[in-house]
Amino acid sequence: MRTNQSVNIRRKRLRNGTESLYLDIYRNRKRSYRFLGLYLIPERTRWDKQRNKITWEQAEAERAREIINIQAEQYEHTPTSFAIIRRWSLATYIRKVAERKGARLSKSRHDHYLFAAKLVEEFGDVQLGNATREYFTRFLRFLSTYRQPRGGGLYHPNTQRLYIAVISTALNEAVRLGVLPRNKMLAVDADEIPKKKKGAVQFLTAEEVKALAETICERGTIKRAFLFSCFCGLRISDIRALKWKDIKGGFVQVVQQKTRDPLRIPLSENARAWLPPRPAGAAGEEEAPVFPLLPSNAGTISKYLQKWADTAGVNKRVTFHVSRHTCATLLLTFGADLYTVSKILGHSGVQVTQIYGEVVDAKREAAVQLVPALGISPLAPAAVQEDTTPEEEAEHTAPPEL
Repeated sequence: MRTNQSVNIRRKRLRNGTESLYLDIYRNRKRSYRFLGLYLIPERTRWDKQRNKITWEQAEAERAREIINIQAEQYEHTPTSFAIIRRWSLATYIRKVAERKGARLSKSRHDHYLFAAKLVEEFGDVQLGNATREYFTRFLRFLSTYRQPRGGGLYHPNTQRLYIAVISTALNEAVRLGVLPRNKMLAVDADEIPKKKKGAVQFLTAEEVKALAETICERGTIKRAFLFSCFCGLRISDIRALKWKDIKGGFVQVVQQKTRDPLRIPLSENARAWLPPRPAGAAGEEEAPVFPLLPSNAGTISKYLQKWADTAGVNKRVTFHVSRHTCATLLLTFGADLYTVSKILGHSGVQVTQIYGEVVDAKREAAVQLVPALGISPLAPAAVQEDTTPEEEAEHTAPPEL
């Protein structure tokens, strides 16, 4: 029996030598294409081959998910199935959306969906079809007073907005499919939604980094990992996943945990100085983590970092992510351009890095104001000998005696 649908992975060669992967989707006698944002690179090294293998597996997973979605939609797009979905809990529905989006979501975005579902459960779950404007109004008020796990503080308004956006996106998907007539979260009064705030970028100066380096930290692994990141810019998630096989020839090569994009950056002498001793000759040394004793809990790391910073006389709130901000500002302060810093940090574009450029500009602007007033003025007598033009010079010059 012939099928009227198929999903295949295709390649499109780009000018830079990479190949863009996309899905060729044929269903109901219509053909469509969906580019995956995944790219195969020329295989020059073993690492290139490994990266392409991971990329192809992601494409295969996306192909399988597309096939499942097509089959599921044949069932879901009926009044009976819509009624069933409306009886799902809101948290369950949010998790289902994350599952269906699959590889189209970055790891961090996928985690945002899962935590948004958890927040809904902690507030009080409700059937998807019964999630009213009043329900979401009360949920937003709950979110504004929700404290982070393990004794943490309130969520920043921007973080609250992130989870609100995730839930609203999931609801928009239900509207698009015809499961819900409208997104009730959009009906909430604007005053209930936290206002977006542009927070100051927290970073350390070169002097503060030096002070930390010269101060003992209770957890040596935390000190090494933090200062290593100050000089290479890796996120805490990439530091945790870092293995000795990822460090070769003065470079670190990783697939970023947050974006799943590959990153290859040179390690400066400063960065290499804070690597722990390599376990040469040990069985499985290549697969061994570089920082095996780094605590898994971010709150624990922050507690030790803050105590270390206080001891060093660094009067700032220090979290591990401050090391990444520090790397960017140090590079820009000492002459690196925005494009280079963008590539080192693994940003998707220079516009993401621009915030650090603004920080450095502000530092320079403040620096020129550091010279104290000397009490002099160009209006003071004999303060300035004004220049004269040649014509004025001639008028004031006595004619030569004959």
